[in-house]
Amino acid sequence: MKFIGRLVQLCLVLSLAALFVSWCCKDRLPDARDILPALEKDPIQRLRKGPQYVFAYRGRDYVIEPVAEYELWGLVVSHNDIAEFSDIYHTRDSVDIKDICVIWGDNVVDNVFHEFDFWSEPWSCHFFTKSRTAYGTFAKDQLANNHLLAEEPNVREKIARVRIGDQVHLRGKLINYYPKGASEALRKTSTTRTDTGNGACEVFMVEQVEIMKAGNPGWQQGFRWARITLIISLLGSLVLFLYNVYRPSVRRR
Repeated sequence: MKFIGRLVQLCLVLSLAALFVSWCCKDRLPDARDILPALEKDPIQRLRKGPQYVFAYRGRDYVIEPVAEYELWGLVVSHNDIAEFSDIYHTRDSVDIKDICVIWGDNVVDNVFHEFDFWSEPWSCHFFTKSRTAYGTFAKDQLANNHLLAEEPNVREKIARVRIGDQVHLRGKLINYYPKGASEALRKTSTTRTDTGNGACEVFMVEQVEIMKAGNPGWQQGFRWARITLIISLLGSLVLFLYNVYRPSVRRR
């Protein structure tokens, strides 16, 4: 049992180390030399309002107002996670299933974006740099925060797999929407990349999604395995602890 105990302790230490290293590396942004040429293009938008329709999602109906056809190529620099405690506004039943912050165009032709920190809050995306030069050359109209919805389950599954560092291609429609019977809760999409603040995000009903180039697949996989190994090691430690507590009472029989 001493050998097993030491083995469990070793697995616990190694899994903690692997978890920390993979966590630090899984969201690294790629070098500009690895950016696909497609990301140098601006989004394509065609204003084309369509008739309202009702979209049912997880027991609730939403009125959808199509505003424009939209197609986007971008590097994911940040995204929210509706499953995290930090996002108190979204749940697994939220119709907007993920927010992704992306950059494109002049912002990805060189490594200026590595001078920035990007982060997402429940409804917004932020960026910061200590370099005045980097801030001056960064194209603010070539960054966008996108609230993503999708009608098709397979599209929602693909969106859920999008991670920081991925180079993505999305196609669908910019929309306004509100819960049926609650038009006062209307969420409106932006139709320009030059606005800022409240209402500046694109509300995007995604019809097609492609991860053209995954950012850090090895580190992402390593992070998942490190979490699994850590859980197993903790369970093993608990079993050994209970065994050592229980074992003396067995000897007294």
